[in-house]
Amino acid sequence: MFRHFQPGKIAALSLALYGMQICAPVAAPSPGLERFYIGTYTSGGSAGIYHSSLNLGTGTFGVTNLAAATTDPSFVALTPNRKFLYAVNESANTVSAFSVNATNGSLTFLNSRPSDGGAPAHVVVDRTGTQVIVANYSGGSITMFPIQAGGQLGAANAHFQHPANSLAHCTTIDAGNHFAFVCDKGLNQIRCYVLDAALGTLTTNTALITSTPAGSGPRHMIFDPDCKRPTSSANSIPPSSDSITTPRTEP
Repeated sequence: MFRHFQPGKIAALSLALYGMQICAPVAAPSPGLERFYIGTYTSGGSAGIYHSSLNLGTGTFGVTNLAAATTDPSFVALTPNRKFLYAVNESANTVSAFSVNATNGSLTFLNSRPSDGGAPAHVVVDRTGTQVIVANYSGGSITMFPIQAGGQLGAANAHFQHPANSLAHCTTIDAGNHFAFVCDKGLNQIRCYVLDAALGTLTTNTALITSTPAGSGPRHMIFDPDCKRPTSSANSIPPSSDSITTPRTEP
């Protein structure tokens, strides 16, 4: 059904399924269907961010349509209220904001900001829907932006540069919305930051840096379904070693 895309051109697929913690759901186009958005690289035949639907009863996909034209939106993320979507523009070193049309799934461009680092590879919205955190891959850094009332991105309110050889690949926020964990492929580390969404602050915490095996290169991390417990586990996937590591988070 994804006939718009060539192999290797789909960069990120944001599933809008109820109950998923990876991405908040967006309004379903009709009963029994869930809409999702697809980020792509636009160096081939792709034009930007696409949307489609999944029939939960039959497991079949609906028609894929262009939601918004934008350059290299390699990762996308929705706000919990489903009204706004944010995308990193990897080759342009920017992050863009869009409003979501809940009826037809189209996206309207709101504004963009420099990501303050090279090759932004990942974007996440905090659980209150007030902050956006971008991981800059080749830049080896993370940047946080406040979400304004109309969905636009405000000026960066936090930026952290990791040590030399850093390749920051993703940020995962815990269920309590208190900690932001950054998988750094280049440093073989998972670095923890303290998040205060209400104040719009992100604080470094050098005591909470977890090293992974040399050469493991962690890229992504997700909490297990019990992440709301005082002690929970999380999985990071290091592609270099073809393995999954399981650190633990403590209260």
